[in-house]
Amino acid sequence: MHKLKLCSYNIKWMAHLFKKKGVEPLTGSSEEAERSKAIAYVIKAVDPDILGICEAPNSPQHLENWVREFLSDAGYNVVMSEEGFLSRGQQELAVLYKSEKVHVGVAHERNAKRDPFTEDYVNVLIDHVLFSQGIKISEPGCGRVWNPYQNEKEIGDKKLREALDNASDHYPVSVEVEIE
Repeated sequence: MHKLKLCSYNIKWMAHLFKKKGVEPLTGSSEEAERSKAIAYVIKAVDPDILGICEAPNSPQHLENWVREFLSDAGYNVVMSEEGFLSRGQQELAVLYKSEKVHVGVAHERNAKRDPFTEDYVNVLIDHVLFSQGIKISEPGCGRVWNPYQNEKEIGDKKLREALDNASDHYPVSVEVEIE
């Protein structure tokens, strides 16, 4: 068995962190560039092996450039469909992963099943992960919501608390699992 840290992070309108034309992230001292720096600080602090991003930018090129600019030293690779996942609107789903720990790929089914209640595809994907055999929670209490207000004692790093507050209106959620 080996342990992996999984994380989900809803990064509010990540598409806004890029220049209006092209796929380059905003840099310098603009508000959105500072938000990118805060997001990167949070991701490095959480240090997941696999990071699922909600509200990802609109193309793999956008996200690859953002990772190159802000997470170049963290060892992440990008998985994102060229057409985007089957989400509604412009906010996409993507995965960052550390290739020394896992191998990740995207397989689209032409006849993907929709959740019968929400008419969405995402819940079906979540159910697949939750009920996969061979994955179990490492130990009680190994999950964490990175909320700087509820976990101020746990998150003693003031810079991290500020980054969590400035990065998005959502906080990352992580859990350590054991894989057989």
